[in-house]
Amino acid sequence: MSEVSLSQLEVQVAALRKGGEQLRGLDRLRIAMAVGQAVRDLADPNQFFALSLRRGLHMETGLSLPMIEWGLSQLAASFEQHALESLCAYCEPRGEVRLVAPRLSAVILANTVFTASLGALALPLLAKSPVVVKVPRTGAALVAAFAEHLNTLDVDVGRHLLVAAFGRDEETKSAALWRHADVVSAYGDDATMATLRSCVPPSARLIEHGHGLSAAFISAQSISSSTKLNDVARRLALDVAAYDQTGCLSPQFAFVESQEAASAVQFAQALSAALGEVEAQLPRGRVPVEVAAQLMQWRGVAGACGELHASKHHACAVESGDLRFGPGYRHISIYPCSSSQQALERLSPLGAHLKSLGIAGMASDRAALAAQIPAGLTPRLCQLGTMQSPPLDAYFDGQAPFFGLLNYIQH
Repeated sequence: MSEVSLSQLEVQVAALRKGGEQLRGLDRLRIAMAVGQAVRDLADPNQFFALSLRRGLHMETGLSLPMIEWGLSQLAASFEQHALESLCAYCEPRGEVRLVAPRLSAVILANTVFTASLGALALPLLAKSPVVVKVPRTGAALVAAFAEHLNTLDVDVGRHLLVAAFGRDEETKSAALWRHADVVSAYGDDATMATLRSCVPPSARLIEHGHGLSAAFISAQSISSSTKLNDVARRLALDVAAYDQTGCLSPQFAFVESQEAASAVQFAQALSAALGEVEAQLPRGRVPVEVAAQLMQWRGVAGACGELHASKHHACAVESGDLRFGPGYRHISIYPCSSSQQALERLSPLGAHLKSLGIAGMASDRAALAAQIPAGLTPRLCQLGTMQSPPLDAYFDGQAPFFGLLNYIQH
Protein backbone atom coordinates (compact mmCIF):
# COMPACT_ATOMS: atom_id res chain seq x y z
CA MET A 1 0.00 0.00 0.00
CA SER A 2 1.41 3.39 -1.00
CA GLU A 3 1.60 6.20 1.52
CA VAL A 4 -0.74 9.14 1.24
CA SER A 5 0.50 12.74 1.16
CA LEU A 6 -0.58 15.28 3.77
CA SER A 7 -2.64 17.29 1.30
CA GLN A 8 -4.36 14.16 0.00
CA LEU A 9 -5.10 13.00 3.53
CA GLU A 10 -6.62 16.35 4.51
CA VAL A 11 -8.97 16.30 1.50
CA GLN A 12 -9.95 12.64 1.92
CA VAL A 13 -10.62 12.85 5.65
CA ALA A 14 -12.70 16.03 5.30
CA ALA A 15 -14.76 14.42 2.53
CA LEU A 16 -15.22 11.27 4.59
CA ARG A 17 -16.63 13.24 7.51
CA LYS A 18 -18.86 15.33 5.26
CA GLY A 19 -20.30 12.26 3.53
CA GLY A 20 -21.33 10.55 6.75
CA GLU A 21 -24.99 11.44 6.28
CA GLN A 22 -25.12 8.92 3.43
CA LEU A 23 -23.90 6.15 5.73
CA ARG A 24 -26.34 7.10 8.47
CA GLY A 25 -29.15 6.84 5.93
CA LEU A 26 -28.38 3.19 5.11
CA ASP A 27 -30.15 0.25 6.70
CA ARG A 28 -27.87 -1.08 9.47
CA LEU A 29 -28.45 -4.69 8.50
CA ARG A 30 -27.28 -3.87 4.97
CA ILE A 31 -24.01 -2.55 6.40
CA ALA A 32 -23.63 -5.66 8.56
CA MET A 33 -24.25 -8.05 5.70
CA ALA A 34 -21.71 -6.29 3.48
CA VAL A 35 -19.09 -6.29 6.24
CA GLY A 36 -19.73 -9.93 7.09
CA GLN A 37 -19.61 -11.06 3.48
CA ALA A 38 -16.34 -9.21 2.90
CA VAL A 39 -14.73 -10.95 5.88
CA ARG A 40 -16.00 -14.38 4.88
CA ASP A 41 -14.77 -13.90 1.32
CA LEU A 42 -11.30 -12.99 2.60
CA ALA A 43 -11.26 -16.26 4.54
CA ASP A 44 -12.40 -18.30 1.53
CA PRO A 45 -9.38 -20.08 -0.01
CA ASN A 46 -11.26 -20.39 -3.30
CA GLN A 47 -11.51 -16.64 -3.94
CA PHE A 48 -9.35 -15.34 -6.78
CA PHE A 49 -7.36 -13.09 -4.41
CA ALA A 50 -6.80 -15.81 -1.78
CA LEU A 51 -3.22 -16.73 -2.75
CA SER A 52 -1.92 -13.17 -2.96
CA LEU A 53 -3.56 -12.24 0.35
CA ARG A 54 -2.09 -15.21 2.15
CA ARG A 55 1.36 -14.62 0.70
CA GLY A 56 1.16 -11.00 1.80
CA LEU A 57 0.15 -12.01 5.33
CA HIS A 58 2.95 -14.57 5.45
CA MET A 59 5.53 -11.94 4.49
CA GLU A 60 4.17 -9.40 6.99
CA THR A 61 3.63 -11.64 10.01
CA GLY A 62 6.14 -14.44 9.62
CA LEU A 63 3.39 -16.89 10.53
CA SER A 64 3.20 -20.20 8.72
CA LEU A 65 0.59 -20.53 5.98
CA PRO A 66 -1.42 -23.13 7.96
CA MET A 67 -1.54 -20.72 10.92
CA ILE A 68 -2.70 -17.89 8.65
CA GLU A 69 -5.43 -20.14 7.24
CA TRP A 70 -6.51 -21.07 10.77
CA GLY A 71 -6.63 -17.41 11.78
CA LEU A 72 -8.74 -16.47 8.78
CA SER A 73 -11.19 -19.30 9.48
CA GLN A 74 -11.56 -18.15 13.10
CA LEU A 75 -12.09 -14.59 11.90
CA ALA A 76 -14.86 -15.65 9.51
CA ALA A 77 -16.56 -17.63 12.27
CA SER A 78 -16.65 -14.57 14.52
CA PHE A 79 -18.43 -12.58 11.79
CA GLU A 80 -21.31 -15.03 11.45
CA GLN A 81 -24.76 -13.58 10.86
CA HIS A 82 -26.14 -14.05 14.37
CA ALA A 83 -23.30 -12.02 15.92
CA LEU A 84 -23.76 -9.23 13.38
CA GLU A 85 -27.52 -9.13 13.93
CA SER A 86 -26.95 -8.98 17.69
CA LEU A 87 -24.69 -5.97 17.28
CA CYS A 88 -27.23 -4.28 15.00
CA ALA A 89 -29.93 -4.77 17.62
CA TYR A 90 -27.68 -3.21 20.25
CA CYS A 91 -27.60 0.02 18.23
CA GLU A 92 -31.34 0.41 17.84
CA PRO A 93 -33.33 3.08 19.76
CA ARG A 94 -34.42 2.14 23.26
CA GLY A 95 -37.70 3.72 24.22
CA GLU A 96 -37.20 7.46 24.22
CA VAL A 97 -33.44 7.14 23.86
CA ARG A 98 -31.64 6.95 20.54
CA LEU A 99 -27.97 6.17 19.96
CA VAL A 100 -25.94 8.61 17.89
CA ALA A 101 -22.63 7.70 16.26
CA PRO A 102 -19.59 9.98 15.84
CA ARG A 103 -19.48 11.93 12.59
CA LEU A 104 -16.02 10.46 12.04
CA SER A 105 -14.05 7.74 13.85
CA ALA A 106 -10.28 7.38 13.58
CA VAL A 107 -8.78 3.95 14.29
CA ILE A 108 -5.05 3.65 15.00
CA LEU A 109 -3.78 0.11 14.42
CA ALA A 110 -0.52 -1.40 15.59
CA ASN A 111 1.53 -4.35 14.35
CA THR A 112 -0.36 -7.04 16.24
CA VAL A 113 -2.34 -10.21 15.53
CA PHE A 114 -3.51 -9.63 11.98
CA THR A 115 -7.12 -10.76 12.47
CA ALA A 116 -7.74 -8.31 15.34
CA SER A 117 -7.90 -5.32 13.00
CA LEU A 118 -11.19 -6.05 11.26
CA GLY A 119 -13.31 -5.98 14.41
CA ALA A 120 -11.85 -2.56 15.18
CA LEU A 121 -13.08 -1.32 11.79
CA ALA A 122 -16.41 -3.14 11.74
CA LEU A 123 -17.77 -1.72 15.01
CA PRO A 124 -17.72 1.97 14.01
CA LEU A 125 -19.15 1.09 10.60
CA LEU A 126 -22.00 -0.80 12.30
CA ALA A 127 -22.50 2.25 14.50
CA LYS A 128 -22.88 4.20 11.21
CA SER A 129 -19.73 6.23 11.72
CA PRO A 130 -17.35 6.77 8.77
CA VAL A 131 -13.90 5.38 9.56
CA VAL A 132 -10.39 6.49 8.72
CA VAL A 133 -7.90 3.84 9.78
CA LYS A 134 -4.22 4.57 10.21
CA VAL A 135 -2.10 1.49 9.56
CA PRO A 136 1.66 0.96 9.91
CA ARG A 137 3.82 1.21 6.81
CA THR A 138 3.98 -2.57 6.92
CA GLY A 139 1.28 -4.87 8.22
CA ALA A 140 -1.76 -3.68 6.27
CA ALA A 141 -2.45 -6.53 3.85
CA LEU A 142 -5.68 -7.71 5.47
CA VAL A 143 -7.03 -4.21 6.14
CA ALA A 144 -6.30 -3.11 2.57
CA ALA A 145 -7.91 -6.25 1.15
CA PHE A 146 -10.97 -5.78 3.36
CA ALA A 147 -11.43 -2.14 2.33
CA GLU A 148 -11.06 -2.97 -1.36
CA HIS A 149 -13.40 -5.94 -1.28
CA LEU A 150 -16.01 -4.14 0.83
CA ASN A 151 -16.06 -1.38 -1.76
CA THR A 152 -16.57 -3.99 -4.47
CA LEU A 153 -19.44 -5.70 -2.66
CA ASP A 154 -21.29 -2.52 -1.69
CA VAL A 155 -19.79 0.81 -2.71
CA ASP A 156 -22.34 2.72 -0.62
CA VAL A 157 -20.80 1.10 2.47
CA GLY A 158 -17.21 0.78 1.32
CA ARG A 159 -16.80 4.46 0.43
CA HIS A 160 -17.05 5.30 4.14
CA LEU A 161 -13.84 3.46 5.03
CA LEU A 162 -10.50 5.12 4.30
CA VAL A 163 -7.15 3.38 4.87
CA ALA A 164 -4.10 5.61 5.38
CA ALA A 165 -0.56 4.22 5.71
CA PHE A 166 2.07 6.33 7.41
CA GLY A 167 4.54 6.13 10.28
CA ARG A 168 3.89 7.05 13.90
CA ASP A 169 6.55 9.77 13.60
CA GLU A 170 4.59 11.74 10.98
CA GLU A 171 2.95 14.16 13.37
CA THR A 172 1.39 16.46 10.78
CA LYS A 173 -0.56 13.59 9.22
CA SER A 174 -1.68 12.35 12.63
CA ALA A 175 -2.85 15.87 13.48
CA ALA A 176 -5.03 15.84 10.36
CA LEU A 177 -6.89 12.86 11.81
CA TRP A 178 -7.34 14.41 15.26
CA ARG A 179 -8.75 17.64 13.79
CA HIS A 180 -11.60 15.88 12.02
CA ALA A 181 -12.33 12.87 14.24
CA ASP A 182 -14.85 12.79 17.09
CA VAL A 183 -13.45 9.49 18.39
CA VAL A 184 -9.93 8.06 18.25
CA SER A 185 -9.80 4.33 18.96
CA ALA A 186 -6.15 3.38 19.41
CA TYR A 187 -4.27 0.11 19.65
CA GLY A 188 -0.62 -0.04 20.65
CA ASP A 189 1.91 -0.10 23.45
CA ASP A 190 1.95 2.06 26.56
CA ALA A 191 4.27 4.61 24.93
CA THR A 192 1.82 5.06 22.07
CA MET A 193 -1.05 5.60 24.48
CA ALA A 194 0.93 8.20 26.44
CA THR A 195 1.74 10.07 23.23
CA LEU A 196 -1.87 10.04 22.11
CA ARG A 197 -3.08 11.40 25.45
CA SER A 198 -0.92 14.45 24.90
CA CYS A 199 -1.79 14.90 21.21
CA VAL A 200 -5.47 14.12 20.77
CA PRO A 201 -7.43 17.35 21.34
CA PRO A 202 -10.28 17.61 23.88
CA SER A 203 -12.75 17.69 20.99
CA ALA A 204 -12.06 14.00 20.31
CA ARG A 205 -12.69 11.10 22.66
CA LEU A 206 -9.70 8.77 23.04
CA ILE A 207 -10.48 5.06 23.50
CA GLU A 208 -7.34 3.26 24.61
CA HIS A 209 -6.50 -0.36 23.88
CA GLY A 210 -3.00 -0.62 25.30
CA HIS A 211 -0.47 -3.42 25.62
CA GLY A 212 -1.78 -6.62 27.14
CA LEU A 213 -1.13 -10.24 27.94
CA SER A 214 -3.19 -13.18 29.16
CA ALA A 215 -3.08 -16.12 31.54
CA ALA A 216 -4.79 -19.43 32.27
CA PHE A 217 -6.12 -21.10 35.41
CA ILE A 218 -6.41 -24.89 35.66
CA SER A 219 -8.42 -26.16 38.60
CA ALA A 220 -7.51 -29.39 40.37
CA GLN A 221 -10.88 -30.90 39.44
CA SER A 222 -10.38 -30.19 35.73
CA ILE A 223 -7.25 -32.41 35.59
CA SER A 224 -8.28 -35.06 38.14
CA SER A 225 -7.81 -37.91 35.65
CA SER A 226 -5.34 -38.58 32.85
CA THR A 227 -8.11 -38.12 30.28
CA LYS A 228 -9.06 -34.72 31.71
CA LEU A 229 -5.41 -33.73 32.02
CA ASN A 230 -4.67 -34.43 28.37
CA ASP A 231 -7.86 -32.71 27.20
CA VAL A 232 -7.07 -29.52 29.14
CA ALA A 233 -3.47 -29.61 27.90
CA ARG A 234 -4.65 -29.81 24.28
CA ARG A 235 -7.01 -26.87 24.78
CA LEU A 236 -4.32 -24.69 26.32
CA ALA A 237 -1.81 -25.78 23.67
CA LEU A 238 -4.03 -24.29 20.97
CA ASP A 239 -4.28 -21.01 22.88
CA VAL A 240 -0.49 -20.88 23.28
CA ALA A 241 0.28 -21.83 19.69
CA ALA A 242 -2.27 -19.53 18.04
CA TYR A 243 -0.54 -16.68 16.22
CA ASP A 244 2.71 -18.01 17.70
CA GLN A 245 1.81 -16.47 21.06
CA THR A 246 2.40 -12.90 19.83
CA GLY A 247 -0.92 -11.23 20.71
CA CYS A 248 -2.45 -9.77 23.84
CA LEU A 249 -4.81 -12.76 24.13
CA SER A 250 -1.87 -15.19 24.14
CA PRO A 251 -1.40 -16.83 27.56
CA GLN A 252 2.03 -16.17 29.07
CA PHE A 253 1.34 -17.90 32.38
CA ALA A 254 -0.69 -20.92 33.52
CA PHE A 255 -1.63 -21.48 37.15
CA VAL A 256 -2.24 -25.10 38.15
CA GLU A 257 -4.27 -25.61 41.32
CA SER A 258 -2.54 -28.25 43.41
CA GLN A 259 -1.26 -29.02 46.86
CA GLU A 260 1.75 -30.72 45.31
CA ALA A 261 4.24 -29.27 42.84
CA ALA A 262 4.24 -32.64 41.07
CA SER A 263 0.83 -31.86 39.55
CA ALA A 264 2.23 -28.76 37.85
CA VAL A 265 5.10 -30.87 36.50
CA GLN A 266 2.68 -33.47 35.16
CA PHE A 267 0.67 -30.75 33.48
CA ALA A 268 3.81 -29.23 31.95
CA GLN A 269 4.70 -32.62 30.50
CA ALA A 270 1.22 -33.04 29.05
CA LEU A 271 1.21 -29.48 27.68
CA SER A 272 4.60 -30.00 26.04
CA ALA A 273 3.32 -33.14 24.35
CA ALA A 274 0.16 -31.32 23.22
CA LEU A 275 2.21 -28.44 21.79
CA GLY A 276 4.15 -31.03 19.80
CA GLU A 277 0.86 -32.28 18.35
CA VAL A 278 -0.22 -28.75 17.47
CA GLU A 279 3.12 -28.11 15.75
CA ALA A 280 2.33 -30.90 13.28
CA GLN A 281 -0.92 -29.15 12.25
CA LEU A 282 -0.04 -25.48 12.80
CA PRO A 283 3.73 -25.11 12.43
CA ARG A 284 5.46 -22.25 14.17
CA GLY A 285 6.51 -19.53 11.77
CA ARG A 286 9.59 -17.40 11.38
CA VAL A 287 11.30 -16.26 14.60
CA PRO A 288 13.01 -12.85 14.38
CA VAL A 289 16.73 -12.90 15.10
CA GLU A 290 16.41 -10.67 18.16
CA VAL A 291 13.67 -12.89 19.59
CA ALA A 292 15.74 -16.05 19.07
CA ALA A 293 18.31 -14.68 21.53
CA GLN A 294 15.54 -13.97 24.06
CA LEU A 295 14.25 -17.53 23.70
CA MET A 296 17.65 -18.96 24.54
CA GLN A 297 17.98 -16.72 27.58
CA TRP A 298 14.47 -17.55 28.80
CA ARG A 299 15.14 -21.27 28.49
CA GLY A 300 18.45 -20.95 30.29
CA VAL A 301 16.87 -19.23 33.29
CA ALA A 302 13.99 -21.71 33.33
CA GLY A 303 16.35 -24.65 33.32
CA ALA A 304 18.46 -23.19 36.12
CA CYS A 305 15.63 -22.03 38.39
CA GLY A 306 12.84 -24.47 37.65
CA GLU A 307 12.01 -27.45 35.47
CA LEU A 308 12.00 -27.10 31.69
CA HIS A 309 10.13 -29.27 29.20
CA ALA A 310 11.10 -28.14 25.73
CA SER A 311 11.48 -29.03 22.09
CA LYS A 312 12.82 -27.06 19.13
CA HIS A 313 9.55 -25.16 18.67
CA HIS A 314 8.14 -24.74 22.19
CA ALA A 315 8.97 -24.76 25.90
CA CYS A 316 7.04 -25.16 29.16
CA ALA A 317 8.76 -24.06 32.37
CA VAL A 318 7.53 -24.98 35.85
CA GLU A 319 8.47 -22.08 38.11
CA SER A 320 7.79 -20.92 41.65
CA GLY A 321 9.18 -17.37 41.91
CA ASP A 322 7.91 -14.06 40.62
CA LEU A 323 5.96 -13.95 37.39
CA ARG A 324 8.44 -14.03 34.55
CA PHE A 325 7.34 -12.54 31.26
CA GLY A 326 8.16 -14.74 28.31
CA PRO A 327 9.34 -13.95 24.79
CA GLY A 328 6.30 -15.54 23.11
CA TYR A 329 6.68 -17.99 20.26
CA ARG A 330 5.16 -20.87 22.26
CA HIS A 331 7.05 -20.43 25.56
CA ILE A 332 4.91 -20.51 28.70
CA SER A 333 5.55 -20.45 32.46
CA ILE A 334 3.54 -22.77 34.72
CA TYR A 335 3.04 -21.95 38.38
CA PRO A 336 1.53 -24.22 41.04
CA CYS A 337 -1.02 -22.45 43.25
CA SER A 338 -3.24 -23.39 46.17
CA SER A 339 -6.45 -21.84 44.81
CA SER A 340 -7.96 -19.57 42.19
CA GLN A 341 -7.80 -16.76 44.76
CA GLN A 342 -4.04 -17.11 45.01
CA ALA A 343 -3.73 -17.09 41.22
CA LEU A 344 -5.75 -13.88 41.02
CA GLU A 345 -3.64 -12.29 43.74
CA ARG A 346 -0.52 -13.02 41.72
CA LEU A 347 -2.10 -11.61 38.57
CA SER A 348 -3.50 -8.53 40.29
CA PRO A 349 -0.40 -6.32 39.73
CA LEU A 350 -0.95 -6.63 35.97
CA GLY A 351 -4.07 -4.47 36.30
CA ALA A 352 -5.62 -3.44 33.00
CA HIS A 353 -2.82 -5.17 31.08
CA LEU A 354 -4.44 -8.55 31.79
CA LYS A 355 -6.71 -8.95 28.76
CA SER A 356 -7.96 -12.51 29.02
CA LEU A 357 -8.09 -15.33 31.55
CA GLY A 358 -8.69 -18.81 30.20
CA ILE A 359 -10.28 -21.24 32.64
CA ALA A 360 -10.36 -25.03 32.54
CA GLY A 361 -13.83 -26.07 33.60
CA MET A 362 -17.51 -25.41 33.13
CA ALA A 363 -19.42 -22.13 32.89
CA SER A 364 -20.12 -22.42 36.63
CA ASP A 365 -16.36 -22.46 37.27
CA ARG A 366 -15.95 -19.24 35.28
CA ALA A 367 -18.83 -17.67 37.18
CA ALA A 368 -17.30 -18.63 40.53
CA LEU A 369 -13.93 -17.20 39.54
CA ALA A 370 -15.56 -14.03 38.19
CA ALA A 371 -16.96 -13.36 41.66
CA GLN A 372 -13.40 -13.32 43.02
CA ILE A 373 -11.90 -10.89 40.49
CA PRO A 374 -10.21 -8.07 42.44
CA ALA A 375 -10.69 -4.40 41.62
CA GLY A 376 -8.44 -3.24 38.81
CA LEU A 377 -8.62 -6.47 36.81
CA THR A 378 -11.00 -6.55 33.83
CA PRO A 379 -10.02 -9.65 31.84
CA ARG A 380 -12.35 -11.48 29.50
CA LEU A 381 -13.09 -14.85 31.12
CA CYS A 382 -13.37 -17.73 28.71
CA GLN A 383 -12.96 -21.46 28.33
CA LEU A 384 -9.54 -22.80 27.46
CA GLY A 385 -9.21 -23.41 23.74
CA THR A 386 -11.15 -20.24 22.90
CA MET A 387 -8.82 -17.56 24.23
CA GLN A 388 -7.69 -16.57 20.73
CA SER A 389 -11.17 -16.76 19.18
CA PRO A 390 -13.28 -14.11 20.92
CA PRO A 391 -16.79 -13.45 19.61
CA LEU A 392 -17.33 -10.21 17.75
CA ASP A 393 -19.49 -8.84 20.57
CA ALA A 394 -17.05 -9.74 23.36
CA TYR A 395 -16.20 -7.28 26.10
CA PHE A 396 -12.57 -6.06 26.07
CA ASP A 397 -10.86 -4.11 28.82
CA GLY A 398 -14.14 -4.38 30.69
CA GLN A 399 -15.87 -2.36 27.96
CA ALA A 400 -18.94 -3.17 25.88
CA PRO A 401 -18.41 -3.51 22.09
CA PHE A 402 -19.61 0.01 21.23
CA PHE A 403 -18.00 1.72 24.23
CA GLY A 404 -17.20 5.31 23.22
CA LEU A 405 -18.77 4.90 19.78
CA LEU A 406 -22.38 5.67 20.64
CA ASN A 407 -23.91 8.59 22.52
CA TYR A 408 -27.30 8.24 24.18
CA ILE A 409 -29.62 11.09 23.19
CA GLN A 410 -33.11 11.72 24.63
CA HIS A 411 -35.80 12.17 21.96
